[in-house]
This record gives sequence, C-alpha cells and structure tokens, in this order.
Amino acid sequence: MGNQKSTQPLLQETSIQKGSARESSRVPSAVLQGEVATLNQGIHCEMALLPCDDVINEGVCDIMYRRCKKNPGHLLFTPVAELTLEDLPVESRHPNILVQIKQLAFSVVRLRTNYTSTHRPDRFGLPSLKGTRKLRFGSGCILSNLSELSVSKESKLVVEISTAAHVVFDDDEAKSTRVECFLQSDTDFTSVANGKGVRIVHVNVDHDFCIFECEFAQSKQLLQFCSSVKKAKEDCKTNIWPFVNNPLTFSISHPHGTAQRISFGSQLQRNSLIASEVTVNVMKIFSSRVWQKLHVDLKKIWHFIVCELCLKDFQLPLSSTLKGKDLASIVAHLVSKELITHPLETESEQLKGIYKALVKEIAKVIVLRLVSGQGSTCNVDKKKVRQTASYEAMRAEIVSEMASRVHLVPDFEGTLERIHFAITSETVKEITGLHLPATFCLLRGMDYAVPTCPGSSGAPVFTVNTREMAMVNHSRAREKLGSGGVGLFVKFTK
Repeated sequence: MGNQKSTQPLLQETSIQKGSARESSRVPSAVLQGEVATLNQGIHCEMALLPCDDVINEGVCDIMYRRCKKNPGHLLFTPVAELTLEDLPVESRHPNILVQIKQLAFSVVRLRTNYTSTHRPDRFGLPSLKGTRKLRFGSGCILSNLSELSVSKESKLVVEISTAAHVVFDDDEAKSTRVECFLQSDTDFTSVANGKGVRIVHVNVDHDFCIFECEFAQSKQLLQFCSSVKKAKEDCKTNIWPFVNNPLTFSISHPHGTAQRISFGSQLQRNSLIASEVTVNVMKIFSSRVWQKLHVDLKKIWHFIVCELCLKDFQLPLSSTLKGKDLASIVAHLVSKELITHPLETESEQLKGIYKALVKEIAKVIVLRLVSGQGSTCNVDKKKVRQTASYEAMRAEIVSEMASRVHLVPDFEGTLERIHFAITSETVKEITGLHLPATFCLLRGMDYAVPTCPGSSGAPVFTVNTREMAMVNHSRAREKLGSGGVGLFVKFTK
C-alpha cells in the first residue's frame, strides 16, 4: 500500500528490531505492511490493519498480536474465556463481579471491514486506503437488549451495533462489515455467530461515534449465542453487582483482531451530555449566589441554568445542532415535568445580572493568575490571553476552587441528574424517534487510563459500580491514556 519508498525504512527497522533480516524474512509480508499502516493511522484510530484482501485464515492476527510493540507480551490483557477472580483488581474480587463481566462480554463483537469509503474525512487517517478493499479490524458493542434476543428457524435477527465512526463511517463501509459475536477463542471458531452490516443508523464525526444496523441469518451458532445470553442474564439476576468503594473500569476488545481480551484501568473524567465538569461547577456557584441573594423559587433558577448553560450550545451527538423550535420543545417538556418554572421578567433580569457578574469575575481571576509576576494588568491584551492554550485549563482550575467553597442549593445533584435524564430522553425521542428507558441517558465523553491495542478502536470501555454503569466506545489513544466519544449512562434500579 502507499508509496513504496516511504514504507521501506520502516520495514528495515522492523528487521533490526527482530534481531536479523533472516528472521524478519519469515514474517508474512501482510504482517509487515499491516504494522507499517498501523503505525501511521494517527491518534484518532486504533484499528488493526491488514493491507491485503482477506488473510484471516493465515494466522496473521496471532502473529501481529505476538509482535506488538505497544504492549509487548500483553501482560495486562486477559482472555475473557479464561478470566478468574484472581485476574480482577484486588478491591473488586467478588464472584458476582466476575459473573457480571462475563455477561457484558456477550455484547462485545469483532468488526471486520474490508472497504474504506472515499468519503471518509482525512482526520480518520490513512487517506491512501480510501476506495480500497483492504482489511481493517475494530471492536463494537451490541446496543439491543441482549436478554430479549430471539430468533426462529425461519427469521433473521437485526441488532444495532455501536462503534467509533473511524471504524464504520458510512453505508458503504457498513455493508462491507462482518460482525462476529462470541469470539472467545483464537483457535476454535465453531461457536462464532456471523452477521453482516446493513446500513448506518447514526454517525457523528466530531464525537467519533457510530451506530449501524446488523443482520444475522438464522444459524446454529446464532441460536446457541441467544441461548447463552439468556442463561447469563438469569445468572446476573441472582448475582447482583456487590457494593465496592471504587468503580471498576475496564475494556473488552479484540486486540489485533484476536479473541476477546479484557484490560483493567481507571476512569479519569466523565462528561454528561448537557454539561462538562467546568459548566457543572459554574452551575454550582451561580445557583448558590442566586439562592443567597434573591431567595427565588429553585425551579426558576434551574430554568435559567437550563436555557443559558445546558441548552445554549447544546448538541445532540446523534444529530446536527438543535434548532430553536427543538430547544423550545425541550424546555416545555421540562416545565410539564415540573422540573423547572418560568421566572418573571424582573427575575430573569436579576438572574442575568448575577450570571454576567460571575462570568466577569472568573475572567478577571484567570487573567490575574496568568499574568502574575508581570506587573500591572492594565496593558495586558485580555483577548490574546483568552486565546492562549493555558486559559481554559486555568478556567477549569479556578471554577473548581470556587465551587468547592460554596454551599450547594438543596438537592443540586439530584435535580441536575433528573434534568439530564429528561433532556436526553426527550431530545432523542424528538430527533431520532428512539425511546430510551427512564434509567438511561447519553454521555458526551469519558477519559480513562485503560490498556488498549490496535484492534481496540470502537471497543466498549465500562465503568461500573453498585448504583450505575457508564459505557463509551474507544475513540482515541495517547500513550497510556484513552478517550471515548458518545456513550451511555445507566442508573440501576432496585
């Protein structure tokens, strides 16, 4: 693939790293080409690449797995089929957790895409693959309720799969994608159920998120898969997630296109759909000040917060930016649910005044800190200061400090959560026609420190505890840190 001159130095380097040119010559050329392509795909992508049509039966995935430079030996990756209590983090070694993880593993699928669309954005890397039928491996997650899966001898099973948009971008790529369920062995493929992509349901490039429809023809493997899922679901009902002090964060993926592996790590940050951590802290400060100064109905304060902070720049990851009528519909829905109340005109002006004063105060503190030690701030170009890379980081630090010192208004966290769920469900219903359960909402993203490998693109990264579960599809990797785009957040019911 690509320019032969540009790949030659990398191939020579591979020979040296393996010890000798003679040893390297025994490695299939597909592996060497795949390693070169993988190195050049960029931070937005962590696919396993095989720049040839279809060589899966030649054991290429296993060779690439053993030759991996990012995680030599894959000591932090455990085959899901072999997972035991001793493999779990010490604080999470509970039989029920093991049962729950193995249930979640049923939702993870291997994706084999053998076409790269000519319409893919260059930010997704590898522009030289556009229009070719070279093989790419990624991972995905079945979104359908697995406990309700059923298939008769005459019917087909249709499910929706979530993954990263850089794995499956458009209808052309979806139709060229094979979905493989229950791939838990590198040598025995007899129980694997194979499905075929049909069409894109939703895609968002900015959030690197995609949902596509997949169809499974009736087969012995599919019936076995559905039966195994139901049994695992019954086991989970009697083995609920135990109480643990810290949430458990892990990813289940198909590194280098091999069978399912699990890796454990930690969650660094999680952003709700309607507000980032910085915005939530601003909400805390603002609501506290209004509550102390005006003593207005809390629902009126929340009305202002929703309109000015939650929805002003709100974008549903499954669609384009919302229009005015959509925002008005969301506000009306929240009012009908008695979560917010329209403030009087005079109250609105007072709320705006307090908010503007807070914004100016935060900006002033940021400038003072950024230019501290440089004398007077009178001659400082504040516009240029706001454009510096350190401005947003300083803003996050300052609002966090300010929020830590305020007295929160009554039931702040609970109200924000109820509004979050209501906004999500109403917006998803209005724009996509999908009805999310009352305990589900969307996430805007999550950062984590979980080991990943080429082939982990699109894999679900979970954070679970007794009360809730969050899941995002793996999007980007920077050394030991990763981030996912759109995801799901679920509150467990008793």
